[in-house]
Amino acid sequence: MTQETIVRVMILSETYTPETITQCTGLQCDKSWHVGDLRKHTRIVEKTHGWVLHSGLPKTASLESHMEAILRIFEPVKIAVKNLSMTETVEMSVVIYAPSEPALCFDKMTMERIAELGAGMDIDLYVWKKDSD
Repeated sequence: MTQETIVRVMILSETYTPETITQCTGLQCDKSWHVGDLRKHTRIVEKTHGWVLHSGLPKTASLESHMEAILRIFEPVKIAVKNLSMTETVEMSVVIYAPSEPALCFDKMTMERIAELGAGMDIDLYVWKKDSD
């Protein structure tokens, strides 16, 4: 199995609905939910509204490619997102499934661009290893 990478921006809010976040950013999300919705395949009731936009690249693309793609999407609306981040949670989410520990390195410019969004960073790394004989 090859490495898979998912990169997305999530905006969570107790007050702004996904529709309002879309109006504020001018971007259409890939996934959304409302306070009170039941999380798929669980009994968990959502306590916040959620708005998620993916990089748009296949899972097989490199981490660097995903980061560049998502930051390019948000470049024209970074001020609106930064304003949202003053009261709402904005998060850059990176999920990697890999056969071994991958390099997790972000250059200074990438970190500055994430900071311009007012975003936090969440990295989930899932490594599977072959059974040794």
